[in-house]
Amino acid sequence: MAKNHGERFVKIVDSVRPHIRECTIADVVARRTQGDRFLLVDVREESEFNAARIPGAMHIGKGVLERDIEEKIPDTSAAIV
Repeated sequence: MAKNHGERFVKIVDSVRPHIRECTIADVVARRTQGDRFLLVDVREESEFNAARIPGAMHIGKGVLERDIEEKIPDTSAAIV
């Protein structure tokens, strides 16, 4: 059974969602081919990241993303995929 999220959490997520563009793997490949500059963040488990990853990707685990993102990517205007 899925966990129910708190009301404040849902409000925060809903307020940010319009600013997030989802993309496919093909979109990322196209952006790289076109020379678009962005930071690629892999949020999988560390063991998965160590086993295989896209060259140039940085690891920030999904469980600590919110805690560590500001330290690892301090530029709030950076394009992040």
